[in-house]
Amino acid sequence: MSRYYLAWLLILLAAVGTAVAYPDMPATMPTHWGPGGDPDRYGPKAIALFIVPALMIFMTILFWLLPKLERANTKKRIKESALSSILMVLLLGLFALQVFIIGYGYGFEWNLSTVLGPIIGLLFVAIGNYMPRLGPKLSYGPGFKPHSEPMDEPAWRSTNRWTSYAFVIGGLILVLTAFMPSGSQFPVFLTVVILVGLSPAISAYLYRQRVK
Repeated sequence: MSRYYLAWLLILLAAVGTAVAYPDMPATMPTHWGPGGDPDRYGPKAIALFIVPALMIFMTILFWLLPKLERANTKKRIKESALSSILMVLLLGLFALQVFIIGYGYGFEWNLSTVLGPIIGLLFVAIGNYMPRLGPKLSYGPGFKPHSEPMDEPAWRSTNRWTSYAFVIGGLILVLTAFMPSGSQFPVFLTVVILVGLSPAISAYLYRQRVK
């Protein structure tokens, strides 16, 4: 658990900041934002303010448990290090989202699309860098097997390598959406997410065509 001290520190900062800001927040706050980045659903401030810290706690416990669920101990230290790095990127994104929500409560009407793209983009970049450190027989993590047929190690490594490139490039594009006109942010975001999601199947198909 020692490698997760920073994660718990970030959660503590989010919880303390939320508790301090809570009395100043309006009774009703946004709980959902539409495709354009504007709020379209509202709820009690207790739900709006504490759902993100609760999610941060859940993600930290989940990432701590994942290595313990892995039966194979090969390169366990490397895998746990990679998992903790992914977790920190994810928590930093959630922390930024919490700052956005609190800021909205103080009257700063930011557009969520400007914040969400870079958050997801950084997570994609982290996942793309993490994937090559996994092996084809791991039972958790983003090691993709895009079809039901068994994959030998060369096929798996080729597929994961190109998929990791797609995650990194897609993530960098999402980071850049923060500087795009508001009308183009969501279409670019949706297009990148779909293409990155399809990248494992595409890279596996291209590999099979190449080795025929």
